[in-house]
Amino acid sequence: METGKKTSFSLILPVRNCRDVIEEVLRAALTATRRWGNAEIIVVDHESTDGTSEFLLQQWLDSVRVYSFRGKTVAAVRNFGASLATSKFLCFIDGDCLVDEDFLVRANEILTKNRVAALTCAYVPPKPAHWIEQAWHVLHFRNQAGTANSFYGGNLIIRTDIFRALGGFNPGLVSGEDTELAARLIAKGQKIFFDPELCVVHLRNPKSVRQFFRRQLWHGLGMLGRSKGARFSRTLTLSLGQLTMLVAAFLLLFIPVGSMTQRLMFAFLLTLPIPAAAVTYRFWSVRRVRWPFRCFFLYYVYFLARALAIIKYFLRTNKR
Repeated sequence: METGKKTSFSLILPVRNCRDVIEEVLRAALTATRRWGNAEIIVVDHESTDGTSEFLLQQWLDSVRVYSFRGKTVAAVRNFGASLATSKFLCFIDGDCLVDEDFLVRANEILTKNRVAALTCAYVPPKPAHWIEQAWHVLHFRNQAGTANSFYGGNLIIRTDIFRALGGFNPGLVSGEDTELAARLIAKGQKIFFDPELCVVHLRNPKSVRQFFRRQLWHGLGMLGRSKGARFSRTLTLSLGQLTMLVAAFLLLFIPVGSMTQRLMFAFLLTLPIPAAAVTYRFWSVRRVRWPFRCFFLYYVYFLARALAIIKYFLRTNKR
């Protein structure tokens, strides 16, 4: 790190139809940058249709740098924002996430102590939180700081020179661009550090089963579009396994053995092992067990969405 000079940060916020939360998000980001001092805020509006762009241009030009960008993926939007940055570190924060006032102060302390290429943490739900937010958070939030093998694109601090040397996020990916970039960074011998003290509050988590399913379907579409080195991830392997079980369960219904009730029961049982194994692994990873039935249900929906994503991906690919 620099000596005698504060580390500089560029906060990059991609936004799209965030009018309901963007003022709160920007006020929090502005407080954090003023608390630290040597930081800038770059907001990139991605084709908003709810008045977000107009609000930014009318109310925030004196405090943040505002740009418009027309692109196909959030990866392309983030890359555009990064190309405008002038700081040593890029800090990617999603347009629906809140940072606290000491966010950059803590980030600098962690980076100074660990000297890593990238720093990340998970999102935390707002209070009060919906049961879906609570259960999913319990399953995935680590309490221990340490080296990580991936990061989150909506809460990521990374050295600008390394980000640019890697070519940034892959703009061809619908989703999963953060996981893919992390894989490339590690392949180059760089390290990622995870610290639970560097949380951001995610304001717009799914708050219904339908929203949760659609979010996982969207994330799933990025699984198969990643670079070759990340293609056969654990998530993809399990999703392919669940798809196989779903197909087998469907075919079982047409085998004339036993009653239809028995076949329905066995078909349903076929689809349970992978979600059950995933939940068990998550409980073991985070060293806590809460709301097991809720968590199992969410992972069941999760793998349904991921299986459908695989089908949609191959249907799209075959049409090209």
